[in-house]
Amino acid sequence: MLLLCMVVEINQSFLSNGDDSARRVTRLGRDLESEDQSHQVRLLRVVVLRKLNSRVNPMVTLTTQQVTTMLKQLLGLWKDTWWLWLGFVLLTIGFSLLLGLYFLLLLPCLPIPFVYFAINRYDEDGSEKRDLGA
Repeated sequence: MLLLCMVVEINQSFLSNGDDSARRVTRLGRDLESEDQSHQVRLLRVVVLRKLNSRVNPMVTLTTQQVTTMLKQLLGLWKDTWWLWLGFVLLTIGFSLLLGLYFLLLLPCLPIPFVYFAINRYDEDGSEKRDLGA
């Protein structure tokens, strides 16, 4: 019964403001661990900290499979359009040498459309999606 009350208190703390609740949950997890070293308390602390990490920074909870899928999408786009992206880089460097160095500011911007097109146009296997025109 005590464990259930603590779970409810922790879940309610997630609904309140962000940073303060994060400190309270971490402190509550430490208090639970110091009072009792049972398997249930440690499991509860792991679940709470995972929930906290997913609320604070969603990138922390990416699984290996999701990262592998994203890499396959990026490699799929690179295999099909490497010449185009290399042309963008060379064109940007050429403009910066001929017209002005401020064109070099475009280089850090190029990965953004690259990732956008890779995620939207390539599936989990790295091959181009077929239903784009429909």
